[in-house]
Formats: sequence, structure tokens, C-alpha cells
Amino acid sequence: MEKRLYRDYFNIDPKYYAAVTADLIAQGKVSWKSFFPHETFVKLLETTYRVLSGAATRSIWVEGAYGTGKSHAALTIKSLIDATDEDVENYFQEYKLSKDLCNKYISIKSSGKIITIHRIGSAGINTDLDLILAVQQSIMAALKEYEIENQGDASMRDAFLNWVEKKANYNYFSDLISEEKYAWDFHGMQANEVVERLKTGSNEQIERMMQKVMTVLKDSGQYGLFKDTNDMANWIKSIIEENDITAILFVWDEFSEYFLTHPIGLTGFQNLIHISESHPFYFMVVAHESRNLFADKDTAKKIMDRFEPPVKIELPENMAFHLMKQAMKVTSDELLKEQWVGYYNDLNDQLVSVREEIRTRAKKQSRLGDKAQISDKELQDIVPIHPYAALILKHIATLFNSNQRSMFDFIISNDMTEAKGFKWYINEYGPLDDKMYLLTIDLLWDFFYGKEQKGLNDDVRGVLDSYRMLQADKLIPDEQRVMKTILLLQAIALRATGNELLVPNDQNINLAFAGTDWSKGKAVAIANGLIEKKILLKKLVGGGKYEYCAANLGSSEDVQEYRNSAIKETKTQDLIDNGIL
Repeated sequence: MEKRLYRDYFNIDPKYYAAVTADLIAQGKVSWKSFFPHETFVKLLETTYRVLSGAATRSIWVEGAYGTGKSHAALTIKSLIDATDEDVENYFQEYKLSKDLCNKYISIKSSGKIITIHRIGSAGINTDLDLILAVQQSIMAALKEYEIENQGDASMRDAFLNWVEKKANYNYFSDLISEEKYAWDFHGMQANEVVERLKTGSNEQIERMMQKVMTVLKDSGQYGLFKDTNDMANWIKSIIEENDITAILFVWDEFSEYFLTHPIGLTGFQNLIHISESHPFYFMVVAHESRNLFADKDTAKKIMDRFEPPVKIELPENMAFHLMKQAMKVTSDELLKEQWVGYYNDLNDQLVSVREEIRTRAKKQSRLGDKAQISDKELQDIVPIHPYAALILKHIATLFNSNQRSMFDFIISNDMTEAKGFKWYINEYGPLDDKMYLLTIDLLWDFFYGKEQKGLNDDVRGVLDSYRMLQADKLIPDEQRVMKTILLLQAIALRATGNELLVPNDQNINLAFAGTDWSKGKAVAIANGLIEKKILLKKLVGGGKYEYCAANLGSSEDVQEYRNSAIKETKTQDLIDNGIL
């Protein structure tokens, strides 16, 4: 029989959406109702209720590693607030959530007018004026959507349109945008075309055009028509008062970049978040992290004191496995489908003990309650991904600073060369392959470390770089596989502390290759061989337990030995030459 590859039996569902957006929900391609309300999401539900009910007067901060579902969580909160009472009740009943909390949400929804706003990204917001424009345009678009005609004072767009109606101002502006330095931004548009775009364009077109207009006027010293954030705050307050609005919840996703580009100059943003002290205007900031985004502790405290304690969204293991399975679309060919059922059963028969060990140990580690417990079926459904590799894949985003690679990127990546993701694997291997019929942890190496190495945390990079520094590429293939497995576990353990399933010890090294063609104990024997070659060390971590680590990441005494040698042997001339001074 012709040797088949995994791609013959299944492929990645083209309708699989790893990143959930407001547009996908609006188009009906992704339903907010399908979001599994795990414990960290329930905490966000409770925090949001406290804020909207007036029990708390600070904004909301949502954080989480890339791929944990924080964007979907924030959108689900927005959707619940906008939904009918019946849909809210059905959602709470479907997932057996608190009846009391359900009644509370229905109560605040029916007690007044709550406006929700959703915005993605903060790139290009470089000044307070940019921030003012972005917030004002988003609020005005929401008021239009909610059919609220009273929009308070004139917007900046309206202010500019009034200003440019005067012939002298029109001619002045026309001359400015015809200058060479602005020609590229305006693509040769005339002043009348700019005015027309601002009058009839979409919200997005208007905002982009206003940013260009603001740049021109600001460069020429024309500040008169712009407001500072204090005026913006007063405008928001008047909108709330004049329209008898119960609350405005401004969900701003992917907001990390704003803080990274404004490490200390955050006065304008502070003016806006201070609104909640007197009026029900709240941000729900969705970012990769919280305090580490700021330049110093004082700035972090100043900002974070205006938010409720951050809610960290974490993706439960069982949900991660469910999403992996969801991405894998089995062939419609009946003959191949029948063959796949046979291979599916054979592969899982080899992994019975692996699944049981993972489920037993994960249950002890679980903090998310019975609903988040991993089922045997969930672990079976992800073959040919080895169950332990799938568990590691779920935690892989902890290796990166922000918005880099996650389990979703690994699953859907179309890079079939250097970044060897899941599609690459199913195009290279099949169920009858001699050795690689299961995707084990070592096969994650190229995708998450490989040649690009972008976005890695510094401490993580130090661990993974050991592979190159110790010249592990000269080892035999089996030794390389064990080395990659140990380094990935060691790197993840730096971030996901306290989880015994994620540390590079004997038990987990054996688990990583259990169910494959390797005999029991082979992986540990290879690891001990690498110790003899002085490539790995075994360090005591307390309680009589040991973990593997790279030899160049040994004890402080080892490092001090090299430090003393460098101090003794390095000359001033060497420093000058090496530093190219």
C-alpha cells in the first residue's frame, strides 16, 4: 500500500480562526456564546459587574500571554452587555454559571443605558492629540450606532471643517498640503478632496485623514482648534450627563504598544482614566502584561492605581486541547476517513499510560475547578500530537515578550521551510513513519526557537542559546532530541513556575518520549550521557529532587571561575580591540 502522510487524512480547517475579532463575531463566523467561561473569565465577569454597578470606580485591566484568549474574553463581556436578556440567561445556564451573577447582569442592563465601545491597536498614537482623536472618533461612532444624536461639543473634525470654511484658512491649508513633505501623505489630494473625505468617508477613513490634517496644522503652529485631554474629559462628561447614560465601557484591545512608546509621558491618558472618579466612563484595557510595561515603579503605580487589580486570563489545558482539535479538519474521502479511524485508534492505544499520567498529574495542579479538568477524549483527539507536546504547546507563549508565537501560530503557520510548524509536520510524516509518527516536544524547537528568535525574553533566550553555545548540533540525532526537549522545558519552567509537569526532570523526560518507538528509560539514559559529556548538569532543587540544565547555566561557583579567569587574563588593549573603540 502507498505510504500516506498525515495531510492525506486531515488538514487545517480554513475556517479556523485562531484570533477572534469583533468583525468575525459581527459576521457570525465566530460566536461569543462559544467562549468557555473558565475561572479567570468568571473573575473578569465579576470585576466588570462591580465597575458597571458603581460598586467600584476604577477602570479594568485585562492581561495574559499571547494566545490565552484575552481578546475573546473582552469581546464576550462586551457582547453579553449588548445581548438580549434571553441570550444572557442562556449563556449562564449553558455553562452552569452563578444564577445570582446572571441576575445582576440582567439588572444593570435593564436599569439604564450602557454604551460599549471596542477598539483594536494603539499604533500611531504618538501624542496626546492622537489619543484625543482616537478616543473621540470611537465614542462618536458608538453614539451613532446607538442612535444618540446629542454628541455634545463639536468634534475635532467638525472644528476643522468650520475653520477651513473661511477662505483665508482654506487657501492657507491648501498651500500647506501641496508642499513636498506632505505630498506623499495626501497622495496629491487637493484641499476640497480632503474636506469631502472628512464629510463623507467611513469612520476609519475620517480618522486616518484627521491624523494627517492634525500633523500639518501642528507642524505649522496652528493649535487653536485642538483640545487637550482635560477638554476631552469634559466633553465625555457632558455626553454622559446630557444623554443620561448609565455607563460607557471602552474596550481597548492590543493597547500594550501605547505604553511601550510612552514609558513616562502619560499625563493625557491619566486625565482620561480619572473621569471614572466622578462619571461612569471606564476603560477595559487589554494588554500582554501590566506593571512591566512601564519605565519605573512610580509610573506603574500611578497608572495601575487607577485600575482594579488586573485580571489575568489563562487558557485552561482542556480548552487548549479542544482548540487544537477544532483546527484539524478530517478528510471527506470515505476510504481515507476509515483508514484514519484505524490509525487514530492504534496511536491512542500506544498512549494510554501517557494520557493517564498527564491527567492524574494535571488534576493535582489544576486551579480552575472540575470544568477545566482534562478528559481522556480531549487528549485522544489531538493525535498525532503527543499529549505531552500538546501540553507544552499550550504553555509555549510564556517564552515570548508579547504578540509573538503561540500554539495557534504553530498550528496554522504556512511556513514549510525554516519555521517548521504543524502543517510542515503533517506534510512530512505519516502514521506509518518509522520514528516520527508522533509529534514530540523536540519537534517544536525549530518553530519556537529556530533562526528568527524574535520576541524571546532575555532569560529564556539565555537558556535556549545554550544549544548553540554548547555546539549541540554536533551531537547525534537522538541526543539532539533530548537536548532540545530539556532546554524547552527549562525555558518554560522559568515562566510557568510551580507546575511539576513543566520541569526537566527524569519523570518528565521519560514522559516526553513515552508511546514512541523509544524504550522506557532511553531518554533519561541519553540525558545522563550528556552529563558525562559535560553538556548537561543535574542540579538539586530541594526535597531531594533534581532537574536537568545546560552546563553553561551551572552554579554561581562555575560562573565565578570563568569570571576570575577573564579578569586575570584580559588586558586593557583587548577591551579596546574587542569593543572596536
